[in-house]
Amino acid sequence: MLKITIRALESGNLALTTDVNQLADTRVIIITIGTPVDEFLNPVYGAIKDCLDSILPHLSDDQMIVLRSTVFPGTTEWLHQYLERDGRKIHVAFCPERVTQGHAIREIQDMPQIVSGTTPEAAQQAEILFGEIAPEVVRMTPTEAKFAKLFANAYRYVQFATANQFYMIAKAAGLGV
Repeated sequence: MLKITIRALESGNLALTTDVNQLADTRVIIITIGTPVDEFLNPVYGAIKDCLDSILPHLSDDQMIVLRSTVFPGTTEWLHQYLERDGRKIHVAFCPERVTQGHAIREIQDMPQIVSGTTPEAAQQAEILFGEIAPEVVRMTPTEAKFAKLFANAYRYVQFATANQFYMIAKAAGLGV
């Protein structure tokens, strides 16, 4: 994966920037901002909205925005509607990042990639994009993709919690795990 990344950087197919002026020259913009919730567990879109408002003057309708972070169910659709209200026809996809911290380089090559889009065109573009790096691409609706990520996270957390509980039980009994 590292070799693929280096080749993509060298060829100009992948660029990392904080300069919004460079966004006009790219086909895909990946946003990694999560969706916090308020005290009533309602989504707060302020950070995503602020990000969009700062980059929108630099975007055109043939581009695609991909959400990769943990976002609240409905965020992808909210983003699509927000852009439409502004008269924009930018493709919106949600392709959840599901790798274990510290193992991203290996897992992104081994794990199927979940892709979704708010339109069939957006989903197809996301499928093509992630088909370049993942061994398999699974297309879903944005809501299905969100729940798949939530279920995978919950499963992983249960595994960690179970192992920790077994450790604590064994330690309390004076045993080693």
